Amino acid sequence: MACCGIALVSGGIISLAFQGTKVRADFLPAAFTTGVLIGAYTVVDGIGVRLSGNSTAYTNTMFLLWSITMPAIFYAMRGKPPTYTRTQTAMALTGGLVSILAYGIVIWAMQFDAMGVVSALRETSVVWAALIGRMFLQEKLSARRIASCGAIAAGAACLAF
Repeated sequence: MACCGIALVSGGIISLAFQGTKVRADFLPAAFTTGVLIGAYTVVDGIGVRLSGNSTAYTNTMFLLWSITMPAIFYAMRGKPPTYTRTQTAMALTGGLVSILAYGIVIWAMQFDAMGVVSALRETSVVWAALIGRMFLQEKLSARRIASCGAIAAGAACLAF
């Protein structure tokens, strides 16, 4: 059942890359690289949390390391950061906290379940992105996008069993 679920989730996500009857060729290198990197960091995170034995400590350590390295990378690439309003800063902080929570939940799940199953469930976020896009951004939901989201949701249901 897990293999069927992973296939449905993967197929649904892949079908979102189609425009008309073709996959945009200029997207393929980026899509392939993204898939490889997602697979790599999923394996690293899964092994890391299992070796650490504590999902909270692992999550906190990863965010600590990112908080040290990312500003240095930003300054090296872009120099002085832009100025932001209080509202923009509050939104960024809220997004950051939600990101930590979401990552922590995934890491916690990887501590106890198969990495492939957790990764497939994680990728169901595209369903939420489509719904949010429709509700808040008035994006159109084509029949293909609805079918893709349905396949992803069905795959998630298979993984739940």
